[in-house]
Amino acid sequence: MEFSLFKLPIKVKNSFFILIGILSLMWGSGPEGSNIIVSLMWFVTLFTAILTHELGHALFARWYGMKPRVEIHGMGGVTIWQSMKRLDFRQRFMISFAGPGTGLALAGVFFLLLQIPNLPNLLQALLTMHLTVYIFLNLMNLLPIRPLDGAEVL
Repeated sequence: MEFSLFKLPIKVKNSFFILIGILSLMWGSGPEGSNIIVSLMWFVTLFTAILTHELGHALFARWYGMKPRVEIHGMGGVTIWQSMKRLDFRQRFMISFAGPGTGLALAGVFFLLLQIPNLPNLLQALLTMHLTVYIFLNLMNLLPIRPLDGAEVL
């Protein structure tokens, strides 16, 4: 599947749908059997977490004059850009940190939204899923291990 968002080309590979679909179905199962609504909530949460993370990288890369594109696959995602010029350390740092930074900023938004009293149960569950995944995904991504962003940031 291919589409464009903020004039950025985005490609979602079949491996994403297969692996994340399986995970979502597993996480949507409980003692009473499968819950398709919960599975769909997990799928949306994982997709948006990966997409917004990669969009953070892509938008900063474009800001610095690169031509980025995003690919989402079963193991996460990657932002690839065509170098239009040589980037200095600060620019590479900002592009690398933009993915986790975007995700952590959105986690803050989800936390604030969860403070609203009397949220419907389904919305509260969806926001809690987003908060948990966004914090975990983006903090883990800051570990100084290649190919994670932390290897470039630190």
